[in-house]
Amino acid sequence: MMQKGCAHALRRRAWLGLSGVSLPLSPRSPALQVLCDIQGRSIKHPPSLGGDVRFDQHPLTAGGRESASRVLAATAMSRPDVTLCPQLPDLAQALLCYVSEQECLSCLESLLSQQRSPFLQSDDQPLLPSCAGCPPSCSPPEGGDERARMFSLNAQRVLEGEVAVRECLSAVELRVEASCPGLVDHLKALDLRVTAVSSEWVRRMFCGSVAYPDFLRVVDIIMLEGIKSLVLLCVACFTLNHHHLRLCTSREEGQAVLESFLEQPGSTQLLIRAAYPGG
Repeated sequence: MMQKGCAHALRRRAWLGLSGVSLPLSPRSPALQVLCDIQGRSIKHPPSLGGDVRFDQHPLTAGGRESASRVLAATAMSRPDVTLCPQLPDLAQALLCYVSEQECLSCLESLLSQQRSPFLQSDDQPLLPSCAGCPPSCSPPEGGDERARMFSLNAQRVLEGEVAVRECLSAVELRVEASCPGLVDHLKALDLRVTAVSSEWVRRMFCGSVAYPDFLRVVDIIMLEGIKSLVLLCVACFTLNHHHLRLCTSREEGQAVLESFLEQPGSTQLLIRAAYPGG
């Protein structure tokens, strides 16, 4: 699944399983009870949870868009503690391409119930961040910036909270500098910051930046590997293009290099191979 992706016919079963959703669904779950209360209603302004609700970039019917709005509304109403989770609007719409409205909500509810700070142990005691438990492709190199040695990402989690977003973006910059020394400073000289470029990719899981089938491959990886996969994919985009980026003399040229790469057929497969060379 890592390298070849998930077949369309199996994606529903795979995503439900990886999300931890058991069938048949329990109608007693708080989120499904809220969804039952608003069933059939039209939500004109669905909550974005800090993300970007873009219906035009997903192949949903008018009914599918209304389902996505209800799912986002039910999520926000049943989980008032979740105030920022920018991936949810795109994730919900991707799920609705394969699962029912109730199953989609159950997937999001399950993923959010697993959400924990990467800096807390199971007993909620603070834990010094470390990459010791991560695979080699995720771990920063020995030495270098102290933040790199202290950074950690939780697998099998959906991002939730502005701090988590900032930590992911910082991790991208640290890993890019470790893999391609001097590239971060070169891009800064062009007024092109790695964190700013990566922000849209992290918040929208590359939706809108790559072809839709490639976006679904990214969702496959997130379901399988957790949110840390976005960090690795972002880093891979810079490392695969570092030679061309070093030749750029303006911000516009640098942005054009990255955009043209992502628009190429098969670019996501190249990212996955670079992010998970042994996968």
